[in-house]
Amino acid sequence: MTRHTAKTVKIKEVKFTQLLLISALCFTIVISLLNSLSIEPNLLDFQFYLLFLLVLSFIYKPFGLFIIKGLKRTLFFIKNLFVKNKKNLFIDEIDRLDGKEFEQFLKVVFEKEGYRAEFTQTSFDYGANLILTKGRKKYVVQAKRRNSKVGIRAIQEIVASIKQYNATGAIVVTNHFFTASAKRLAKTNDVELIDRDTLIKLLNGSNKKYRFATALSLILNK
Repeated sequence: MTRHTAKTVKIKEVKFTQLLLISALCFTIVISLLNSLSIEPNLLDFQFYLLFLLVLSFIYKPFGLFIIKGLKRTLFFIKNLFVKNKKNLFIDEIDRLDGKEFEQFLKVVFEKEGYRAEFTQTSFDYGANLILTKGRKKYVVQAKRRNSKVGIRAIQEIVASIKQYNATGAIVVTNHFFTASAKRLAKTNDVELIDRDTLIKLLNGSNKKYRFATALSLILNK
């Protein structure tokens, strides 16, 4: 186990312990609150646990943010069930992801296409977020979840990571667009670029040949 991995495990253990202690405190608070209102606590009652989650969300901020985020996404999907024009449905949802979630989304996409996808270390990733392998082919992928154009630096980083990871190719994926200089450098170094327009076509295209998995196959195996 590397020092970075050990540190990550330790942080998760501390957070889990905090959650358990705060949950016990919230459980006690709920019971005390019900007793003060002359209401007998019923551990088999759904409303009891709903109240418990409400108190936990109020006291433990990370859990509260998690619940709020989940509710927002649920409402987003419910809303779009009744939207006739769903052209940008998926890309809108991607825009709501943070950087790490965007990487996780891409990992699933690549894996469904038959690639073995692995995350690089959070620190010292040498410009790559994912490593893809399939047969003898190996690709480095940089995921850029942005609200503005991706510049030349992203291309420089992914080009450097090709040698670092002994890869056969490189891809940069963004939910936005690339600057002109980034496109020129990518073309010079044979880096594949997937921008917002491409994502919309791949995720929402009515023509099957533009589905993400198929188009991805064409890009990586051309």
